[in-house]
Amino acid sequence: MTDHSLSPRARATIASLLAAAVLGALPAFAETPLAPRAVPDKPTLSEMQAMRTTGRVVVKFSEGVKVRIAAGRTRGLSSVEDKALRAVLAEAGVSLSDFRRLHARSEAELDAERATSEAESGEALADLNNYYVVPVTGSLGAAEFAARLNDLSFVELAEPQPAPSPAPATPDFSGQQGYALPPGTGIGRLDTLTHPGGDGKNVTIADIEYSWLFGHEDLQLKPDATILGNRTPFDFFNDTNHGTAVLGILGARDNGKGVTGLAPKATLKVSPADTVEGGFDVAFAIGVATGALKKGDVILLEQQTPVCGGACGGDQVGCGPVEFFQASFDAIKAATAKGIVVVEAAGNGAVNLDGPACEGRFDRSVRDSGAIIVGAGSAAGRSRLFFSSFGSRLDVQGWGEQVTTTGYGDLFDTGTRRKQYTATFGGTSSASPIVTGAVAMIQGALKGKRLAVATPKEIRKALTKTGQPQTGAELIGPLPDTNKALNRLLKARQKARSEAVAAAPAAEAPVLATAE
Repeated sequence: MTDHSLSPRARATIASLLAAAVLGALPAFAETPLAPRAVPDKPTLSEMQAMRTTGRVVVKFSEGVKVRIAAGRTRGLSSVEDKALRAVLAEAGVSLSDFRRLHARSEAELDAERATSEAESGEALADLNNYYVVPVTGSLGAAEFAARLNDLSFVELAEPQPAPSPAPATPDFSGQQGYALPPGTGIGRLDTLTHPGGDGKNVTIADIEYSWLFGHEDLQLKPDATILGNRTPFDFFNDTNHGTAVLGILGARDNGKGVTGLAPKATLKVSPADTVEGGFDVAFAIGVATGALKKGDVILLEQQTPVCGGACGGDQVGCGPVEFFQASFDAIKAATAKGIVVVEAAGNGAVNLDGPACEGRFDRSVRDSGAIIVGAGSAAGRSRLFFSSFGSRLDVQGWGEQVTTTGYGDLFDTGTRRKQYTATFGGTSSASPIVTGAVAMIQGALKGKRLAVATPKEIRKALTKTGQPQTGAELIGPLPDTNKALNRLLKARQKARSEAVAAAPAAEAPVLATAE
């Protein structure tokens, strides 16, 4: 029955109260429970002892208890729990002041983010404010300390913090160094049992360029590997790949990983082609290297320059040998006259060095620096690669493609430059160190037999006369056959020895001579 004595406003108020009471008595079907978190079992002591750790322990207190540790005190634990925690810490020689929050963001930010994410995902998330990290410096190790913490009921999980995983072991890529295989494919290594020193021992190679990484795992060069005048090295490429790749071909160490240089026992030096004080000055670098080297050592000219009217820009068209310019030519001439073998890149400019625009500067009968000029040949077939400069002045070729060596990282890269390798190095940049490696092997073998080292012209002739013939009409020279070149030189020395013995009085010892 309706009570007409109540005002409309009073009746409305009573109705709303009754509705609220009824709704409050009903189950809250609108709120869906969150999907529970997945929490792993606590690890055993032996499992934790097997880990490589940072020496720190990460501890996560149980959900539902807001444990906070600051200024050597705890909040959120009962007095019994606090006492139990302190007992474990005392046993480990750790104090509450050693605890640090694992996450750097504020408690309020983490709490707000957690609430929002749980509402959107429908999944329960960890209270990140319950995470702490503790360094272990006392009597217990990290595994033992974590095990003690795991015995506490209010600890959800304690684990030693894992140490960074070591970088993947570098595979042995030497099987991919086709340029080092026997003739028919590569130039062939020397057997150091038959030819001691055939690994470049007692030979120094100076690479003239830039972009080296001395600390590469396959090189490990010391700072004194740089041959300096009174100038400061400068690399306008601000890179560590090109020079590193070249040095890998020459002398990467024989350590069972990565690559092995053609002359792994050679002493590797570098002479910067660019300096802060002098800018790009190849002639200066050659002169500095010449002063530091001796007869039988090798200079590698990993540079190219505009020749015969070419531009030699970013596309490299018109690039040729650096001896086109007289200052470089004269510096090379001084080096070869001293008995230092100079190996010079022909350049990637596709220039015909016999053309009229070259004005006879590469006519050997007119102008011969004594250097060995190297063209870029194909990995299969020994034909000129389209970009290689060419002509009668070229002596020999090397692989100008598919060269496996140190640097760049397209073959293997762990994220650190010192463990990078490539399988695609090329150009006359790869061809020239391959030939340089042959020279270093031969000079080392001659030294190992206590014979006179080859003169620059002598070794140039040996390489060209015994090399594997090129294919195609545009001249880049043969691919060296290291063993045949060495045998030619050994026969020359044997002949010189025999002639010296025959000519000398019996009481005189024979004098070894080099064969021209």
